[in-house]
Amino acid sequence: MHFKAHLLIVSIIIVMIYGIIHIFMMNKSEPVATTILKESSPYNITVERASWGLNCNSPYNDKYNSNSQSEESRSVVKEDNVLYKVSIYCNGKPKCDIPISSDALGGDPAPGCGYKNLQIEYRCFSVDKLRKAKAIEGFLSIDCDRELGNP
Repeated sequence: MHFKAHLLIVSIIIVMIYGIIHIFMMNKSEPVATTILKESSPYNITVERASWGLNCNSPYNDKYNSNSQSEESRSVVKEDNVLYKVSIYCNGKPKCDIPISSDALGGDPAPGCGYKNLQIEYRCFSVDKLRKAKAIEGFLSIDCDRELGNP
């Protein structure tokens, strides 16, 4: 009788250990899948520079600037003013889409300027040449796989 009780207790312990291992493996399956997707591309974007509205600094860009803003009141837009935000969207990914809006980029760097260029310089891998992308509205898309000829 003692042998059957011991066999029953050992069986219950084995089933419990199997259940615990199964639960932990299910929780870890999602990061593994993400890692596999990330490794499917050999390229990862590294944003080197990102500026929004530098074109508004030019006094010759009056067709893009508001008529109500005088040259004295025009704010000077600093370089790399959206580097942090753009890096969040793109760094470490093979492709990304950056929405061009003050909400997405952390505020309007030049409120009186009608058309602000989003200019980005990035690399697709560590020894890659510096690549450039520019857009005025909508989204700016970067796709290293497409640019480098991978399917």
